[in-house]
Amino acid sequence: MKKISCNLCGEDNYRTICYSKDRLLNTDDKKFRIVKCNNCRLIYINPQPEQKELSKYYPDHYGSYTENKEVFKY
Repeated sequence: MKKISCNLCGEDNYRTICYSKDRLLNTDDKKFRIVKCNNCRLIYINPQPEQKELSKYYPDHYGSYTENKEVFKY
């Protein structure tokens, strides 16, 4: 895990909002810290998984987001 500054404004000034685990794939019981930047109010995970850890949370069968445009037709 790697501690980061805010991706939006670059500040390292945040407060912890909550802790949450991976609920989509239930990969493990690890809890991620969700923080809110005190400068721009962006909400993000800090610390974040490093590149080598990402495959655990985004396996090959993890699908990309697609928008179902049929829902929006009238």
